[in-house]
Amino acid sequence: MIATLCGIALVAGAIVLRLFWRQSQWGGESLSLVATEHPIASRCGPHDLRGRLDAIYRNAAGQMVPVEYKSRNGKTYPGDLLQLSIYGWMLRKTGQPAAGYGFVVTGTGIGRKAARITLYGDAQVEGAIHRFADLAQGHSQPNKRNDRMCRSCSQRTACRPA
Repeated sequence: MIATLCGIALVAGAIVLRLFWRQSQWGGESLSLVATEHPIASRCGPHDLRGRLDAIYRNAAGQMVPVEYKSRNGKTYPGDLLQLSIYGWMLRKTGQPAAGYGFVVTGTGIGRKAARITLYGDAQVEGAIHRFADLAQGHSQPNKRNDRMCRSCSQRTACRPA
């Protein structure tokens, strides 16, 4: 009898700790996992977009929250915001209720940190998609040169030949 009660107490304690960790990871918000490595596709005018969301969570209001995992430590970048914003836009375009925010989770193991970021609106996302397409097709040039960012860009040769 005592062993059974101890076992129940241990299981209950583990559940409470897991719920607390889950909510503390997301800044106190309760999110439930919907999908991982979720492929998604949509169109913006003549442009086909395809992506794979690292994770999608559902918040208490029933909205989908995109989550992107990065193995680097601590810092989020403008590209992270744009990537999550495009995923949020794609979720809405495919009929899913998407939250106006997402999370970038950096680090690995116990040292992970989730940063909540407010996503760009649809007009900003669509403008960025068209701008990227114009750059990639050589119809326009970058506003300023950023050699560090350009080195890691997959479109650097289409945008600005070396």
